[in-house]
Amino acid sequence: MRLYEGKKDCLVMEFAGNCYDLFQPELGDPKPNSESEMVTIPCPACQFNNNFWAKVDDNGFVVEHYGRQCQGYKKLEDGSRDICGYRFRAKICELCGEANDIASTTL
Repeated sequence: MRLYEGKKDCLVMEFAGNCYDLFQPELGDPKPNSESEMVTIPCPACQFNNNFWAKVDDNGFVVEHYGRQCQGYKKLEDGSRDICGYRFRAKICELCGEANDIASTTL
């Protein structure tokens, strides 16, 4: 899709049965291993239901999920989004206490 001056709308038509949520796109992470399953994990901060890969036991309980950050957001009056950004996994900065992505190389 390309931007075009004056364009306000976009109609997406899906005919192949590959439906996905435009507002919660897949992060592109491949399935971590053959035993992983897609699970829904609610955010403790905003209650948004995130979809993450996870290890699940024989009873269907989540043992560990691979999600890093909540994908939830609130739509503001001006149309912009206020992203929740809660971190399920984080490196905590020793100086300021800020939660950073676990892949961060500088703190």
